[in-house]
Amino acid sequence: DFQLLSYMKDIFQDEKYIAKFCYGDYNLSHVSWVSGTIVDNDSTNEIFLRQKRYLDLVHELGLSWLLTTETTRRRLNATTGTLQESLLDQLFFTDESLVNEFKLGPQLGKSDHVTLTTELNVSHPANLEENKASNEERRCWSKVDAEEILKWS
Repeated sequence: DFQLLSYMKDIFQDEKYIAKFCYGDYNLSHVSWVSGTIVDNDSTNEIFLRQKRYLDLVHELGLSWLLTTETTRRRLNATTGTLQESLLDQLFFTDESLVNEFKLGPQLGKSDHVTLTTELNVSHPANLEENKASNEERRCWSKVDAEEILKWS
């Protein structure tokens, strides 16, 4: 947890980039995203304390979030037979104009989380030749073997 918090802090404080975003499954079940507060105030509970650290960092960095009342995870409780729905995934960003469109889609494979599709407003760097010459590793997502990935879901 501390590594991820440190990583998030490094990313969002890096002034090299103007607009930044990060999204994923944060498992912050005790956070009310409508108010941006913790709903269960049990300071002796380690889960509460961990989630409070995340929320404190979000506020410290001045981040906004996209999801407030949506359901991003659905699963059947095997013991009670009831459907559990929760908001565990989140999209954090520094600039609201960065997110053009956001959609929740169906679950993929055996996952109990819905899919998240985000359309971002991004622009290319002014000097593309300089970027080509850089030694940065770049991912080419169009070459991803989706069938191979689905075998692991």
